[in-house]
Amino acid sequence: MTFVLPETLPATVAELDTLLDAARASINVIQARHTAGEELSHDDVVELNRLLDAVDTVTSARGEAATREAEHAEQVQQSLARAETALAAPEPVEPVEAAPDAPAGDHWISDPVGERFGLISFSQDDEPVAQARELIGKDPEVGEEFELED
Repeated sequence: MTFVLPETLPATVAELDTLLDAARASINVIQARHTAGEELSHDDVVELNRLLDAVDTVTSARGEAATREAEHAEQVQQSLARAETALAAPEPVEPVEAAPDAPAGDHWISDPVGERFGLISFSQDDEPVAQARELIGKDPEVGEEFELED
């Protein structure tokens, strides 16, 4: 069987390796005939040179394909690393650390063990209470308001 170099070369290293193997097998046939003592004709030498040129062409294409495949593999690894980072749970932030500034005289408090968070307020400003709801993502389960007597 005579090796035929396709007009459009395959894109993957594996397919190009298969093509190289076929071209080299055809070269081996010509070499084996010569080693067995057969005189190579002019057509045999032309065919051998055509096969060697094909090997050069496919080898070059294989190098380019290997570079593309390596770059693609690196892009896949980088994308997967980014995805892992993007999907990682954020570090927990203590509510007090994330709380907005309280009005003068007011103080945010928290009890991480009991998972409690609150505001001690001596001002009449209701804004910190609304911000606390935004901060914890829900209405407080327990809310106590006291009036101080003079």
